[in-house]
Amino acid sequence: MGPVQLPATFESCEIRTVKEARVLVVDDEPIVRDVLCDILENEGYVVAAAGSATAALETAEPGDFDVLIADLRMPDMSGLELIKKFRERDPHIVPLLITGTPSAECVAAVAEDAIADCLVKPVGKARLCAVVANALLRKRRLEL
Repeated sequence: MGPVQLPATFESCEIRTVKEARVLVVDDEPIVRDVLCDILENEGYVVAAAGSATAALETAEPGDFDVLIADLRMPDMSGLELIKKFRERDPHIVPLLITGTPSAECVAAVAEDAIADCLVKPVGKARLCAVVANALLRKRRLEL
């Protein structure tokens, strides 16, 4: 998978509405990645995708994204490792995990405030949109 592709309309802006928020989806499964991106784009979010943790880290700059959705299990790095690396570079990004099976690892990460929430595949549109909207509200509260 190549580098993260940012939309042509991607601009740096400190204050955005929830629907203008920028979301990075990182999942090694193309179908999952494409479905998540399509849902979020149809809801008005600015979305970029990466097929690996390495590709995401190589391309994304601090402040590029408001929300990071990372697959828990990827070949090159776990989603939790990726989130840790992103937070070192950008402490304001709100991370979410997505996983094929609920795990104690996800529950512990939410409890420890390492992630905002954990999504279980297959995730429905309503759940995905609600979790992303809540993550953005959380980000706004933290920035006040």
